[in-house]
This record gives sequence, structure tokens and C-alpha cells, in this order.
Amino acid sequence: ESDYTYADSKDETLSNFAIAQQDLSTVVPVLQEILVINPKVKVLACSWTAPTWMKTGAAWYNNYVDGTLKTEYYNLYAEYFVKYVEAMAGWGIPVWGISVQNEPLNGHNDPSMTWTKETMYKFIAGSLGPKLRDSGHSDIRIIAYDHNCDVTDFPIYVAKSKYVYGTAFHLNAGDISAFSTVYNSTGKPVLFTEQ
Repeated sequence: ESDYTYADSKDETLSNFAIAQQDLSTVVPVLQEILVINPKVKVLACSWTAPTWMKTGAAWYNNYVDGTLKTEYYNLYAEYFVKYVEAMAGWGIPVWGISVQNEPLNGHNDPSMTWTKETMYKFIAGSLGPKLRDSGHSDIRIIAYDHNCDVTDFPIYVAKSKYVYGTAFHLNAGDISAFSTVYNSTGKPVLFTEQ
């Protein structure tokens, strides 16, 4: 019903980080119920945007739409993911994996944030992967790309990072043969996450 993040007010220590009330009243209880029914369900968390104050180049809908992550916030945004994983664990929801960005080439979603293959690789290899490792969460799988089958060079490039578990694809454009192309090139799992 509205755009939000877990740290809407600028605070470079993330001391104001909190799972949003919207999620506490909807997402969290539904996931808790699902995990009671089947504790083997794997929870894959997918980001749609960083907190708006971490972004540059966004101008739509109070900066929730489009824009890119400022390079000076790579490490802080990685910490944001760690705080998310730990907060969800506190609610009894183990996060199996993280998709860095829903549709990184689509700056028109609300919310959204765009990445190039180079910037996503740099963020994962230099910030997110090491931050998860150093905080004791190296078991969290990092999923790259999470976009349509009409592009394969992006996921192949990002999957070069030792921290990347695999690639996620949507079937809204392109051909499903992209799954095989990326798998054969990277040897890493390929997930289907949206159609």
C-alpha cells in the first residue's frame, strides 16, 4: 500500500533499523504460519530498493523508484542485509537466501533500484559476501540477477564471485534456454523466481 524500507530515516549507524510495521502485521505472521506447517520451506528474501538516502539518481515517488546505490554505502547496505537476516531469525524465520535486487535492469518498478553487472559484482564480492561471512552468516546463499531470460551476460559475470550461490530468473521476457546457458557457463544453480 505504500513504499518503505527498514531504515527510512538517514542514520549511518543503522541504529534505527527495524522490520517495518507493514511486514510485522502481514509478512512475518504468514511466514511463521507457513513454517509451522512445513519447517523445510526455504525463505528467499528479495530486496527491491535500498533506503532512499543511500541512493543517487532517483527522483520518482520520493526516491523509491530507480536510482543506484551510492558506492560509499556499499558496506552499510551489506550491514542492512545482515540486520535483516538477524531480525527475521528473531521472529523465528530463518532466511535461506538473499536476492540482491529484484529486476536490477528495471528502474520503473515501485520501488526499484538499478545495478550494472559490474556494480552488483563489486557489491557482492567486496561488501555483502564478506559481511555475511564475518558476521557468522556464511550459510546465507546470495542469489544474483533475479531478472528476465533475455540477458545472460549479467548473471554469468556476477556469478564469478565466490560468494554467489546461483542465479535467479524471471520468465517475463526472453527464452527459458537462458537457464541452461547460465548454468553451463557458471556451474552454479539456477532458480526460477517469477513469471
